[in-house]
Amino acid sequence: MQVDPGDQPAAPPPRPNVAIKALTSEIPVRPRVIDVSFWLWLGACLIGLITALVTLRYFAELRAMILVIVEQQFPKETPATRDKAAVATVATLIGAGALIVLVQLALAVAMRAGRSWARFALVGLGLLGTLYSVAVFGSAPLISRIGLLASIALMVSAMVPMFLVGARMWFAHQRSVWSDGD
Repeated sequence: MQVDPGDQPAAPPPRPNVAIKALTSEIPVRPRVIDVSFWLWLGACLIGLITALVTLRYFAELRAMILVIVEQQFPKETPATRDKAAVATVATLIGAGALIVLVQLALAVAMRAGRSWARFALVGLGLLGTLYSVAVFGSAPLISRIGLLASIALMVSAMVPMFLVGARMWFAHQRSVWSDGD
């Protein structure tokens, strides 16, 4: 039996030109400035948490200070109500500071993992933390004031490296990796 040349299978189609994903040697290493920024944020958060815990030691004194203000502003309220308001105010102020610090810590971890948006969130939350520190500075005990100042100094120092050229290039690459669906 003879084979008709028209029955011959056609040549296979050409292979698709698929770009191979970057090999591990081509993946940019996290720049040192990102690690420096992360450790500065970590230090700021640690000092912030320690400051919040130390401030708890002065809870009674802070309550008394706030109670004077509450008594002046709300003289017709019962003493029990004024005391509850003072306790709630002090607890809210200390708790808000601790919450800001914990969110900053989570954002610092996200930034170190290559999430570019976390840098901008850290700047915003750093500014919020600074405003919070300024607001409570006058009524804070001396040791808490020192902690607030140290934390602000570390936060400001941590913001700069996140936006240096090497960091921006690394975040741009990370953004392209995340947008590719990896």
